[in-house]
Amino acid sequence: MKRLLISAAALAALTTTAVAWSDQDRSELAFALGSILAAEDFCGLTFNQAAIEAFIGENVPAGDMHFSAQLWLLTNGSKESLKVMSESQLTAHCSQTRRVAAEYDLTE
Repeated sequence: MKRLLISAAALAALTTTAVAWSDQDRSELAFALGSILAAEDFCGLTFNQAAIEAFIGENVPAGDMHFSAQLWLLTNGSKESLKVMSESQLTAHCSQTRRVAAEYDLTE
């Protein structure tokens, strides 16, 4: 009986985690992180790879099989957008991107 209760509690925790992470949550995080990562070369940033891994570990459920593909797609889309930005747009974008990356300790 005790084993059954522990299993039920574990299943409930997994179900709660799955419900708490929606497709919209995934899309928003993939878009935001992809935008930051895409700016690496354009904005002269150097990212701390261990910090990126820790950020993913803390913010993306381990069982989300779609996050990596969505991050790749949105990062590449952001790179294409950066290519056509005016100098002023790029200045503004890089300014905020540096601030966000520093806030989350993603840069070296």
